[in-house]
Amino acid sequence: MKTRKIILVTITAILTIFFINGCTKDNNAFRLDNISHSDCKNTKKSVAVNQSSDEKEVIEIKADQQYLNINHVNVYFTCEPGKLTADAVLNDTVVTISEAEQKHDVDCICPFDLNYRIGPLAYGKYYFVFMRGAMEYTHFTVDFHAKLDTVIEINPN
Repeated sequence: MKTRKIILVTITAILTIFFINGCTKDNNAFRLDNISHSDCKNTKKSVAVNQSSDEKEVIEIKADQQYLNINHVNVYFTCEPGKLTADAVLNDTVVTISEAEQKHDVDCICPFDLNYRIGPLAYGKYYFVFMRGAMEYTHFTVDFHAKLDTVIEINPN
């Protein structure tokens, strides 16, 4: 009887440990967070999809401890995008960032600023790939260090 009670207590303790560990968030796991965006910057000047604009598109990257603050300036989405989202995946030293809009069925586009933070990351070189749907949008290499503060100009294809 005593053995049965010890086994029952042990099983209960093990299940409790698994339950607690399963529900504990790993604060050191790579993630994209703090996402925000501007409104359409030129609502009155929204351009037809096949027209061009003189707004330069850049990606500003600034180190903040083990994180990178990313500001994608003048990234084009439809003029009525619904919700703008971003997601990031880290695979060794390759960071793949997917930026998306909820609505695609509008015949105008305009620039937005899309801001977010990724990390934690160790200092070193990373290859960034930005995706739109299943298509690669742009890519570049960044040497992440404590004083990183750089601007990457995006050249339209």
